[in-house]
Amino acid sequence: MGLLDDLKKQAAEVRSQQVDEGEVRRQNIRQVDQKMRQTFQYLNDLFKQLAVLKPETGEKVFISGIGQVGGMKFADSFIDYRTKRVDEVDYFDYINFYLRWQRPDKLVFESDMLGTVAKVRDTLTEMRFKFTEESVKNERGHAAVRLSADLGKVANITIKASSADGKLLFDANNLTGPGMIRYAVPATAVDEALLESFAELLVD
Repeated sequence: MGLLDDLKKQAAEVRSQQVDEGEVRRQNIRQVDQKMRQTFQYLNDLFKQLAVLKPETGEKVFISGIGQVGGMKFADSFIDYRTKRVDEVDYFDYINFYLRWQRPDKLVFESDMLGTVAKVRDTLTEMRFKFTEESVKNERGHAAVRLSADLGKVANITIKASSADGKLLFDANNLTGPGMIRYAVPATAVDEALLESFAELLVD
């Protein structure tokens, strides 16, 4: 085999590898897009049911000076998606949505112990709950402070299509508590059972 024949063989191997890599890339894009569409459809249907039922979340918040407080119910939600064009085809790029939970009545705390009032006030401020404060007299006629707070939370989630590695990337803020959670799920793992587990996490 001469030099030219050897170069032709090497070039053919490179072209074959490029074709294989291109096909893997296209398969990843299609698979991730399919799972993104399935996820969007599931969540969109879920939020429609929540809007009718308005369930109460089992999640409680700890407020220093009071303890565990619950009673937040589904208030509203919003979901949307964006696409990107690859090879003249539109594929899902990311899904954005939020869920808002709200306690229907105000949490009212009253005390003549200024240290305890300060703890409650600091916690409400830190957790960004809206509240009002007024000076009152309690049943014993002592000067006291009454705090009336609106308790609620908004969970913001973005699901990003990562076709390069065949995954769905989740960025969730205030999902299971304050702060951001980031995790990746292989597209092959996204099925009805996983989406149901995710829905339970959203509602609980």
